[in-house]
Amino acid sequence: MARFNSSFSTIAAVQQAIDNESGVTLMAQAEIEMLKDARMGRIKVGRGMINVDEVCIHYIHTSLAKLGISIWGPNLTESPDLLFNSACHIAAIRSFREVALQGPYPNVSKAYLNNLTLLTPAYNHFMHYLSAQRFKKELLCKARCEFLSTIPGCPKQYIKMLAKPNAHSDDEVDSNGITHTIKTLEFRSANASKLIRRVDLLMQKADILAGKTSQKHMHRLPKTPVPSTFKSPPTQLPIDFYSPSWYNNLPPGQKEKWVDSAHVALLPDAAQSLKPIPHPDESLSGSKFSKKYYEQKIRVYQVPVVKEFTEEHLDKTGDLDCRDEVLDDNEEGIDLQQPSDGEDVDDDEYYAEGEFGDLYDQEDGWLVENEDDDNSNDGDFDEEEEEADIEHDWEGDLEMGKTGHEESVI
Repeated sequence: MARFNSSFSTIAAVQQAIDNESGVTLMAQAEIEMLKDARMGRIKVGRGMINVDEVCIHYIHTSLAKLGISIWGPNLTESPDLLFNSACHIAAIRSFREVALQGPYPNVSKAYLNNLTLLTPAYNHFMHYLSAQRFKKELLCKARCEFLSTIPGCPKQYIKMLAKPNAHSDDEVDSNGITHTIKTLEFRSANASKLIRRVDLLMQKADILAGKTSQKHMHRLPKTPVPSTFKSPPTQLPIDFYSPSWYNNLPPGQKEKWVDSAHVALLPDAAQSLKPIPHPDESLSGSKFSKKYYEQKIRVYQVPVVKEFTEEHLDKTGDLDCRDEVLDDNEEGIDLQQPSDGEDVDDDEYYAEGEFGDLYDQEDGWLVENEDDDNSNDGDFDEEEEEADIEHDWEGDLEMGKTGHEESVI
């Protein structure tokens, strides 16, 4: 990055350097780190191995050496128009066209290789929309999990549940540029969404107590649900993570593939989770928690076979590695480059930050009405009371720096 930044200040200069056929480079090809392991002809991509021709690697390394870039990697948190991002774009398109002419892509029509009006939007959509959405979701997954790990006594099933990147929705900045609109995942239960909203609220208030004054996007629930474009669910989470209607519409074989039908992990009303005075059932082991709540919750799910409650499966499902899900390549969504109109947040369209209204009570019939009175923290979710509770509970830990987390992804 330093060599690139010191050498270029305009896109025209980048284009001129990469088009230069004289072979002038800003670094030796031996310094290029990208595809270094592919010199033997094979490289691991995802969960498989691919063969990479030496000539292809040479073309890619030549382009990067001209720009002084040792590792190709656009900054997905910034605009595609950032100079470094533009350089990555130019290098990728140039390398692809040169490699495609050598014939390793048998299905590529060479008639389109010079059609930049097609290649440029295709690159931007894949890299700065699809890949950026996945990257941001993984960052959010990591931030939430790391934050939960700082909470003494946090149920491990909460962390395992949120360690799946696909458990998180593609919350999107509204056109006002201020609010993150919380989207509704079709496969996630309303109660699981409540838990995630609790985590977000605690993270935000922990930042405030820690003196982090930077204004971040507010995550607010729209009064009219906005469907998420993410369709691929996380696998083998406890059944109460999943929407009953989504689960019940699955064929029996798919239910077994996607869902752990033998366990439940959420309180009947997840808004009561992670309170300063913990709910007594949050201290139960996974199997004991399931034994207590399974029959109560399972009534709204059409489970083919009821399995035995064991700890073994819970211990195997999920960890803090947020890369264990195969993300859906067919995910679509709203253009990230929508212009901002600068308008204020319309309070008629959103609930107050941290509030759920009755939106999350409309689907999961077992939520609050079936909760045991003797083992619940009664009372509605009151934001002022919650803030006071959080300040009392977190202030000591924050002074010791126990609640730090990634600031950029709330």
